[in-house]
Amino acid sequence: MAEMTKTFQYMAVWMDWDHPYMSITRDYMEGEWFLIKEAHKKGRLYPGEKTMTWDAANGTALAKHELEYKKVTDEAIYVRFKVLSGEWTNSYLVIWTTTPWTIPFNLAIMVHTGLTYVQVKVNHHGEDQNWILCKDLVEDFIVKKIGVEKPDIQKEFSGESLKGLAYQHIFEDITDVYKKLKKEMPKVHTVVAANEFVNTHTGTGLVHCAPGCGPEDYEVGYRNGIRPFNTVDVVGVFRDFSPFTGLLARKNDPDFINFIDKSKGLVYKHQYEHEYPHGDRSKEGVIYRTTKQWFFKVEDLKDKLVEQNDKIKWVPDSAGNAFKSWLKNLRDNSISKQRFWGTPVPVWENVDDPSDYLVIGSVKELVEVAGLKEEPKDIHIPTVDKIVFKRISSKDGKEHEYRRVPDVLDVWVDAGTASWNSLEFPLLKDKAFLDKWYPIDFIVEGRDQIRGWFNLLHIASNLAFDGPAFKNVYMHGFVQDSMGRKMSKSIGNYILPSEVINAFGVDCMRYYFIGAANPGLDMNYNPNSIKAVRKNLNIFWNLFSYLKATADATEVETLPVSQLVKDKKLDMEEEYVLSKLHSTLKKVNASLDGFRFGEVPPLIEDFLLNTISHTYLQLVWEKASGDSEDGKIAVVSVVLESLIFGATLLAPLVPIFAEKVYQNMKATFPSSPLCKEESIHLRSWPSLDETYIKPTIEADMAVVQEATTSILYCRDRIGLGTKWPVKRVLVDCSPEVEAQLTRGKSLIVRRTNIRELGFEKVKAEISVEPGRSIGRAFREKTQKVQKYIAEHKDSLAEFADDNSKTQIEVTLDTGATVVLTKEHIVTKRSVPEPFVKGETKTFAVFMDKTRTPELEEEGFLRETTRRVQMLRKALGLHRKQRINLVIAVENKDLHSILSKNKDFLSDRVGVSDFKLLNNFKEVEEQKMDKVTEEEVKKIKLVLGATLVN
Repeated sequence: MAEMTKTFQYMAVWMDWDHPYMSITRDYMEGEWFLIKEAHKKGRLYPGEKTMTWDAANGTALAKHELEYKKVTDEAIYVRFKVLSGEWTNSYLVIWTTTPWTIPFNLAIMVHTGLTYVQVKVNHHGEDQNWILCKDLVEDFIVKKIGVEKPDIQKEFSGESLKGLAYQHIFEDITDVYKKLKKEMPKVHTVVAANEFVNTHTGTGLVHCAPGCGPEDYEVGYRNGIRPFNTVDVVGVFRDFSPFTGLLARKNDPDFINFIDKSKGLVYKHQYEHEYPHGDRSKEGVIYRTTKQWFFKVEDLKDKLVEQNDKIKWVPDSAGNAFKSWLKNLRDNSISKQRFWGTPVPVWENVDDPSDYLVIGSVKELVEVAGLKEEPKDIHIPTVDKIVFKRISSKDGKEHEYRRVPDVLDVWVDAGTASWNSLEFPLLKDKAFLDKWYPIDFIVEGRDQIRGWFNLLHIASNLAFDGPAFKNVYMHGFVQDSMGRKMSKSIGNYILPSEVINAFGVDCMRYYFIGAANPGLDMNYNPNSIKAVRKNLNIFWNLFSYLKATADATEVETLPVSQLVKDKKLDMEEEYVLSKLHSTLKKVNASLDGFRFGEVPPLIEDFLLNTISHTYLQLVWEKASGDSEDGKIAVVSVVLESLIFGATLLAPLVPIFAEKVYQNMKATFPSSPLCKEESIHLRSWPSLDETYIKPTIEADMAVVQEATTSILYCRDRIGLGTKWPVKRVLVDCSPEVEAQLTRGKSLIVRRTNIRELGFEKVKAEISVEPGRSIGRAFREKTQKVQKYIAEHKDSLAEFADDNSKTQIEVTLDTGATVVLTKEHIVTKRSVPEPFVKGETKTFAVFMDKTRTPELEEEGFLRETTRRVQMLRKALGLHRKQRINLVIAVENKDLHSILSKNKDFLSDRVGVSDFKLLNNFKEVEEQKMDKVTEEEVKKIKLVLGATLVN
């Protein structure tokens, strides 16, 4: 328990680890006794029989997870049962089984109503007999095993027609037990439908059914009113069933086969290799027993349980539908097991009359009923089984001794009472507290819990409180390996959480699993996806680094965004960020309220990565370092608000990372109201203000981004960086898009560094040439067709663009008419000079690539400025520190540009003394703190800088 708690704490899972609820404690076990008592008071607890998988070596029942399957070779047998009907003269139903020891407990034969069956005439031991089996298995059984080359099929019929057919058990002559069973249960030794358990893979298509010897057989028996019958004891010995008394189940299979053979029931036997379950402790093959168990009577509550389920929110919806289907077919729940450790069933029986019993609901009641002097500190079997008392029976008025039944409650009862045990009820006896917190708001578990935890929570709560245990459920799938296989130790493909944490960190693991999971579906573990998560978190961290560097460089004080809005100090790009911030919050809230957790990480990523990093910071790069104080305040304030917002939303997903980001922002902006809380986890969830949400601005910015991306693509095509201004860009678009781009024009111009943004069509240069097929199509008219194509390129280009036409009739200069199809012409379009084209889904941009001296001059200035800034950064200087600068350039044109703009350059990069040299060697004489060699458009520059004290 301590080790598990340590692991969860290491994974940043927040719970009350100092006060966990544990099913091994007396308080918790009393919460289970409370349930049993409530069920008893409402007439919903009763003893009954159930078939259990059993470990005879240890004398205990086995759960599914305690089974190990191994390949074994058993002697499988085919057994015939005589049909008791006049129209089926000398006919036998033939079944196949790998468990001969269960034949004495046979009470029915299962048939598939959708299969075709036949009656085959066979000479068996010198006697003609009619054997009934599935038509699809005649070849495997009659031909290959019995050795009849040409089976004599008398007739064929549907499985449906066999339903209800009565037969005689092969041991009916040596025991009277079946007569009694038939009187009690009319369907004993009849054919019953069980399509789900009958197939044509092997056997005969007729399946032996012993309701006391297996869960499937039990289910078929249950729905046909046939109770389980099995006299095997806890160590696997047949009891009170002559002539089989004393034989061991499974181990004495040869003896059972001999009995079957002597009764003339055996028709064939063979060695058969198959997977068979074994006990995980004893390693012995399992058997099945009919055991006395305790049940909750719930079948008559199905409608009520389904009605309640319809009001529960399930994520995904399919989980609720699956649970509803389960509830509609609900069976009375068996709640007991034959184990030593577990919560003892709180029932004390009259040793003289097991039908007379007392149900105890608490330790206090046990003390009163048993006359104990003090409360037992522990109520596990070693303690409570010593508590034996005498009392007057309410049934006969006489004094009898009462002892506890030897069973424990199924572990699912432990789980099913967690809903109120976690609230320490009934320990605290505080019903008001329970009513405040019950039913539970939210639970989460895997898709295997439809018939497990979800089921027991629902049933237990209804038995105890007449209502559901929970209001909302998130059902997850399972983690598989990268190939979609179940993780398994045997395959060697399982991955421990610690491996992922050691490789990527706790937060990366948390973020990945939350974002990659889809409710109800399995997910394939992909380490590359976690690497992408780590990359994104690094980008988030870099956003803080940018904010800190900008704040340090500008030395401006941040202001509340609400004040900047009120004072109208924000531009379109800030309004866009605030709109996205609150629309993102609205979507995140909706996803969380709807328990669609996997939607949350992409929403936060989109805001921080796309809105802030890829869009906003690119748009305000110059504003953040410009001369406008208001502009710098707006940038720093909006980015701070955005990062605090993002960190707060990220906190439940990546609590450690979010805390680190917050603490660094708190240290950088100690006076900001946004950073007043001691921890990010003590901040309130952001408040949604829909007045900030501007759908028009968001839509405009989406189009602006498309245009910007397309223009930058054009720049890439001609190898022109954004430092170099462009003469103009023309956009061919609809009036609606033109209006959007016009509203965002200043942003596009600033972001892409263009002089002019216009809107007009740029007519493509179109060439139309004859296609290769015209010679074959027009033969002697080919030259005239070629001439027509050369003279009518514009009209043919229009035809090629018209999707409504597939052919066109034209008249040649000879007066002859021919039909041209689109296969007969080849059209090519090229962008006219001086443009380069970029396209989006809804419009096209045409960038003018003409270069002028003025454009080149500005480009050189921008590139030189950037390189001086890089030199300052290499020296570790902040914005207000000044330098002496030397630039040497031997190219006359660039020297002239820099000479003409010395004052501008000095002002932009904080220069006190600027020397412009025309010889590289002269730089060495200046004794600069840092010298670097650069190249701009293949023109060499040497730069040197010294800090001015």
